[in-house]
Amino acid sequence: MKYTRPVILIHGGAGDWTSRDSDTALRELSNALDRGFEQLTKGSSLEAVVEAVAYMEDSGAFDAGRGSVLNAKGEVEMDAGVMSGKDLRVGAVAAVKARNPVKEALKVLRDGRHVLMVGGGREEMINQTEVSGDTVGAVALDMEGSLAAATSTGGYGESCLGG
Repeated sequence: MKYTRPVILIHGGAGDWTSRDSDTALRELSNALDRGFEQLTKGSSLEAVVEAVAYMEDSGAFDAGRGSVLNAKGEVEMDAGVMSGKDLRVGAVAAVKARNPVKEALKVLRDGRHVLMVGGGREEMINQTEVSGDTVGAVALDMEGSLAAATSTGGYGESCLGG
């Protein structure tokens, strides 16, 4: 077994931040980093990046998940992707309305039949194969030397439906 010191990097986007917003964002970034690193010490880089990004989606502090901007129709449509360096697999979702798009992208990766699922097609695939603006993202290297990455975005404000 190869031993590598585990490392995780995260980002919360590059938008304009007020001092109040930046304080919240920094706190939530720290929490997401802690969650991701805790998962990383237990095992895979893939699980670690998904955990960190899902935390940021749930926080509401970033343009991802709960904090996503609205499109031109006043709706939220989100995109997310995960990548596994260990086996070179990818999973992504686009134009979805899920609590944690990054977890939906992980389901696509694990299913293995597709690389990208969009909107309703993703829901159909997930129902058949359930597995137990700005972006946020994470990259991690686990103790076995496997690299993984994940990203999630709420898109651009007032973007076209499906865009």
